[in-house]
Amino acid sequence: MIKRSTCAALAAVAASAVAASPALAANFSGKLVSYKHDAKNHLGTLVVVNKKKGKKTFVVTDKSNCGVHRGYSGDQIACKTLGAAKYAHKHVRVTYQNLGDGLIASLTVVDM
Repeated sequence: MIKRSTCAALAAVAASAVAASPALAANFSGKLVSYKHDAKNHLGTLVVVNKKKGKKTFVVTDKSNCGVHRGYSGDQIACKTLGAAKYAHKHVRVTYQNLGDGLIASLTVVDM
């Protein structure tokens, strides 16, 4: 009986430690340079340039969220439409994680 309660307590502590330490996310903002979508692999490549920090390339997956920001309102858009001419050279804010395979974008917002 003591073994079961000890194991349950250890499992609860481990679960709370994982929940308490969220994945580290970083933000990057700049001008959208290009976006290319690979329909076969369901991935996209987003290139953003910041005058001070330089150019960064992000991987946009199917789980990524994309949207546009218009002052006090906004809309969600399909990430594959980021390559449209109306978004070219617009200000973009990207929330991403560095997971070892590159910079994975979780949220991309285009300011209109």
